[in-house]
Amino acid sequence: IVDYLRGHDWGPVWDHCIATYVEIERFAQFKNRGTLLNPTVGRPLEVAAWMKRARKLIDFQIEDVDVFAAAWFKWWNSNKPASIDGDVPANFDWAVLNVTGTNGILLFMLTLAWWGSVASGNQGHRGKWLLAVGDVRLVFDRILVAAAKAYRDDVDNGNE
Repeated sequence: IVDYLRGHDWGPVWDHCIATYVEIERFAQFKNRGTLLNPTVGRPLEVAAWMKRARKLIDFQIEDVDVFAAAWFKWWNSNKPASIDGDVPANFDWAVLNVTGTNGILLFMLTLAWWGSVASGNQGHRGKWLLAVGDVRLVFDRILVAAAKAYRDDVDNGNE
């Protein structure tokens, strides 16, 4: 998975998202943890098609980039905590998105990779993709803090 994601040379923000994703998974010991709040709400149709095709790590075909982008943002935003409109309090708990494994935040990374692979030739598509990657970076940084806390709590409670 990481090799596939790193196979796209899209700069430091993308690389940061990959590294942070790996650290979040590491805190979960690369096991499934949690469930997305809304795993299918707004989710691009390509995700279900990809799942039916044995989840191959390829740049999955996106028929309509604008439709995909709109669906992706709806899906992404529906899985973020409901109370985040505008500024987010420093002590906000991002544990709700600390969802690891095959049906967790990995899906957001994979779909960003698909989207990025078709967005490079169009400024509008690229701009929306960059906004998405920037938001994922910000949110993943916050999830990482929640993942570290969950790991410490597990260790303190003898569950590690």
